[in-house]
Amino acid sequence: MRSKRSMILSLVAVLALCFFVTGCGPDEPSDNGNGENGNGENGNGENGNGGELSFGIYSIDDWTYNRDGCDVEGDSVADQRDPYLLVNVITPFGFPMLQAYLCANLDDCRERSFSNSLLVPQTFGPWDYEEDEESNGWFLSGIETRAVDFIDETCHFEIRDTSLQIVDPGQTIVLERVEYSVTSPAQEGDSASDCCPEEDGFAAAEAEGCSGLQVAQASFLEPLPDPETE
Repeated sequence: MRSKRSMILSLVAVLALCFFVTGCGPDEPSDNGNGENGNGENGNGENGNGGELSFGIYSIDDWTYNRDGCDVEGDSVADQRDPYLLVNVITPFGFPMLQAYLCANLDDCRERSFSNSLLVPQTFGPWDYEEDEESNGWFLSGIETRAVDFIDETCHFEIRDTSLQIVDPGQTIVLERVEYSVTSPAQEGDSASDCCPEEDGFAAAEAEGCSGLQVAQASFLEPLPDPETE
């Protein structure tokens, strides 16, 4: 799993959006807020390795899923996934976030590109839009964790370690999601974060290893539409 530094944003986003434990404290609703779209003037961003990420709409070339581990890629599931991917930057919480959202068709991607709200669910992302010198070639990465159930004093965690890599600047990207499904004993407390702190989930994931791997390759199709001409 990646460094704690790469976990910070995802933990903030998950605590605001999707962290819940049944029978161990109330759910906290999120407020995505509204504001100006953070796409930037030229619609591009640079990573810490000098590569350039083109914001816009991508077509999914292939998608594999290994449901039994993460040593190798699995069989193709591309025909079971939406064919397009919207990649843009938004600021729903006051700081820039990169999102990669699957769309059923091009019109859906184009329409959603004008929204400054976090689009959910997302198979990959969102990520903090900052350079990550520790990413070893990965443009951005983040850890998502949530306690999905609380049974017999046991916390059940689903953890997703997601990354986006620029293979061919401005043309091709690869997205990866390493999955962990682990448990840990619940702790005493009055809230979800007290009963099932994310640190326990990370520790269990490190000890037990990953349970699945998804890898998708996508090719740049078109830039983000200009809101002034739409």
